[in-house]
Amino acid sequence: MNPRRTIVILLGGPGAGKGTQAQEIRSRFGIPPISTGQILRNEIARQSALGIEAQAIINAGGLVSDDIVNRLVAERVRMKDCKHGFILDGYPRDIDQAVAFKGEIHAEDRLFVIDIDVDVEKVTERLTSRLNCQSCGALYNSITSPPRQAGQCDRCGSVLSRRADDREKVIRERFKAYRAILSRNAFRAA
Repeated sequence: MNPRRTIVILLGGPGAGKGTQAQEIRSRFGIPPISTGQILRNEIARQSALGIEAQAIINAGGLVSDDIVNRLVAERVRMKDCKHGFILDGYPRDIDQAVAFKGEIHAEDRLFVIDIDVDVEKVTERLTSRLNCQSCGALYNSITSPPRQAGQCDRCGSVLSRRADDREKVIRERFKAYRAILSRNAFRAA
């Protein structure tokens, strides 16, 4: 018999705050957050074949194929640190991914789904001001929560940078792709 796991699925458009909420849930329940975006960024940093392919798609504002994402998530949720549960940040993003993920859920698991709705204009402003630390993962915003010293992480002192996809044009393309998925799924589910 499988142990009972707590599975939290956070849904919402790009920049909705899924990662922030995942960290809060992690601190309360002690289960790891799993971000498909972070998994893909790790592949990009490793310059794996998958990472190189994904980088071109992401930088253009597109979405990586379901097949690739499904395999990465399935591998990740089977890791030892997910024994008691996990938090999915933005996955599944469509019906096909949900169907694929269903095979990873056990009958005794507790499943929670939270959908975060955001305004694209506010998110665009926030994301174009986002800064992150490549060393420790700390997040800042140059307008609403800047680091104490410009361009330097408060936690570890490393140089802060912007993600390549935190450009207005790319953000708007990501929202357009996200809305297209929602429209397509609403039609299919009806």
